[in-house]
Amino acid sequence: MRHPIQLISSILMLFLLISSSLIISLPFVYGAGGTVISNAVELTTGKTSETWTSGTDYYKINLIAGQTLSLNVDLISGTDIDLYLLDPDSSGSVEVTLASSVNGNGIDENIQFTASKSGYYFVKLTGYKWSGLGTYDLNVFITDFDVIFSDWGTQTTPIEVTPGDLGNNLQIVLRNGADYDITDLSI
Repeated sequence: MRHPIQLISSILMLFLLISSSLIISLPFVYGAGGTVISNAVELTTGKTSETWTSGTDYYKINLIAGQTLSLNVDLISGTDIDLYLLDPDSSGSVEVTLASSVNGNGIDENIQFTASKSGYYFVKLTGYKWSGLGTYDLNVFITDFDVIFSDWGTQTTPIEVTPGDLGNNLQIVLRNGADYDITDLSI
């Protein structure tokens, strides 16, 4: 029979191993954005989701000069949210808007912006839900190169990107929601 301290130690070790593997395997989910610029929630490439009735959410994204930021807010019908990208020099008393997307009810919002200077850029989402709870998904993409072609349609010639450091990974994202028949894709 094992000593009680050894048994407790073994159980604790097993618990730590199981809980750490669960934490590693679960995807990271961001919480709600901050209510003012000074407590903006930091984001990186990925997606964050929010459920609310009305108000303003602030996020911040660290960009290096030359990086291209693409923001997409996916909305449900009955929800109207406007999307703003604010300059790093913005503060609680002065918001300097660099880009905005202010479509109507249930229409997704999109911004694509190339950073002219390095720093924390602020993303402001403001709007309301007519009844009940509204939801949005904020999708964030940061690239170190410019997309030469970003329109939809059939291409008869290859699509290229400008020279730059693509890093270790290159992701191709189809953001139309339609069915695709990709027969030839080369990288």
